[in-house]
Formats: sequence, C-alpha cells, structure tokens
Amino acid sequence: MIKYISLRKLNRLLRGHKPFIVMWTLKPCPDCIAVRERFLPAYIAQDFKAKLPLYFIETLKYRKMKDKTKWENIKRIYGLSDELNKKSGYGTGFVPAFQVMTPNGTNYIKTGDVSPIITDMFVFQNEFVREENGTFVIDASYFNGKRATTYLGKYTGEIGKVIASDVVNPRNNSVRRYDENAAHLAKFLDYYYKA
Repeated sequence: MIKYISLRKLNRLLRGHKPFIVMWTLKPCPDCIAVRERFLPAYIAQDFKAKLPLYFIETLKYRKMKDKTKWENIKRIYGLSDELNKKSGYGTGFVPAFQVMTPNGTNYIKTGDVSPIITDMFVFQNEFVREENGTFVIDASYFNGKRATTYLGKYTGEIGKVIASDVVNPRNNSVRRYDENAAHLAKFLDYYYKA
C-alpha cells in the first residue's frame, strides 16, 4: 500500500504503535521523479506481499513558505538531517529519503525529535564530490560505510571513490548514479517492505 499523506496524518501515525515506511519527496526534484516514476513502478510490479505500509510526504509546500525555517525545522525534528538523528540522518537533510518508523505510543513530535523511533533510513542519489588533481572524488554520501549496514550488510563506504566527470553536476557538485542507488534502494525495500 502506497499513498500520499499530510504531515498531520504522519504525526498521528507517529503517536501510534504500528510500524510503517515514509518517503519524503518533492514533485519537481529529478531524484524524486526517478524513484517515483522509474524505480517504484518496476519494483512494485513484482509479485510480493508488503510487510509495512508505505506513505509519501510531499514537501513542496513547506519549501515554498516565506518562513524558510519551517522546512529546516521539519528536517531536524523528523530526523532527515543529522542534527538530532546522529545514527541515520544525512547532512542537512535531503529528499528523496525513506524512513522506517517504529512508533511506541510516545509523542516524539512534542519532544521535537522523532529520531528515537526511526529504525533505519535510505537517501537516494544525494552524493557530492570534490575535485582533486583533475579527478572527482566522492566527498559526501549517505553510504559512508556506517549508515545502512542493516540492509546492505558490512560494506566499503563511497567516500573517497573516484567518479567519472560525466555523472557530476557542475552546478552543485552533486552526483547522479542511478544504478548504484537503485540497487541499494532495492535492498532497503527487500529488507523492510517485502513480507
């Protein structure tokens, strides 16, 4: 089951006792479009039973608010960033991001930090590079060798890997590696979503 829900509905689910997965998305974001329109339809077309419900949260309206701190607070409180979510948050917080939530009846929204009930996370295609002697090297990646070990097992992190220049966006030094990220997302969903 996949459906869009509001932040208010998410808050109700977070106060409950039933685990679920939430995907934070942004309609015009190319990485989000790749997940929603390319990866997920093919993945869900497989014959399997879902273990947990999967919900989408659209973030566009929070980013368009005049008060820019609203989106920053959402990323902090809901554990997208690593500010409070030291275990699985990533940088300042990026979309698309999937979170496995395991509520226990406590109102973590009231405490201002839902990270205690975030079981695990996945962040799609939000890697950044730096240039070293004419080559591009991954400088920031969700897959740093410490996060995502539950569904990937022990693995060598992406930090420091040399990347071909044709996958680097020169505007912001981000990297688009769909195949690698899609393989990781499949492992995440196989582990948490498939029954």
